Amino acid sequence: MFRELASLFSIARESRYGLLARIAVTTSMTTYSLLIVFAGIKDMLCVNAALAIEFIAITAILLVDGKLEHYLNGLKVIFLFVFLGALFYAFSYLTGIGPKSVVQVLMGIEKTALLIFPLTLAATWFTPYEVSYVLEKIGMRTFSLILRSALSKLPLLFIDISDAAHTIKLKYGSGKIYKSIYYLLLESLLLGNAYYETYYIYGLPHIEVELIKNKRQDAYVVFLAISTIITTYLLIMY
Repeated sequence: MFRELASLFSIARESRYGLLARIAVTTSMTTYSLLIVFAGIKDMLCVNAALAIEFIAITAILLVDGKLEHYLNGLKVIFLFVFLGALFYAFSYLTGIGPKSVVQVLMGIEKTALLIFPLTLAATWFTPYEVSYVLEKIGMRTFSLILRSALSKLPLLFIDISDAAHTIKLKYGSGKIYKSIYYLLLESLLLGNAYYETYYIYGLPHIEVELIKNKRQDAYVVFLAISTIITTYLLIMY
């Protein structure tokens, strides 16, 4: 599970789209999800349609970009937690302390998924260097350096967690997974020290970001995303 989560975060995978196009698409998808979630829609079919169209649009864009597999791997892990949340919803419904209808439970799950889709897209599409570049441009250099260091270590940390849990499970059994904490603490210290030494000796790498890669392709994907979500939103609301 943690290895699949590690594959979600993009470190060095290049995209076929420029940074500006990806920011525009992700922002439009996030805005669309927020509008649907907070619009007070009570028709479940409308929420189903909004969810399906957003997923299809993201799938089509990432299929062309070659990052669909990483996106789906991340969704599998995230939706595991959504499933656990759905169980709590169902339990609260059965005990009479939560939503008063099954439709409300299902709509709550679907609206959660609407928010997850664009956030997972952002994690798949943007590298730590690109995030750092944007933050530096808006005057948040110190925060960008901290965030870049943290994001670049996340995939390695998830892989370490997976390896530690698997090793401890084989050696001691599934009842003593907690023993992996010692290994993870030591690994985190070593990893952090290695990053510090690298930055101290070689300095921070120069960030090179392609804002626009292919004008026609970037314009096409932005137009496709924005026109799709605007049309869908208008049809659902009116």
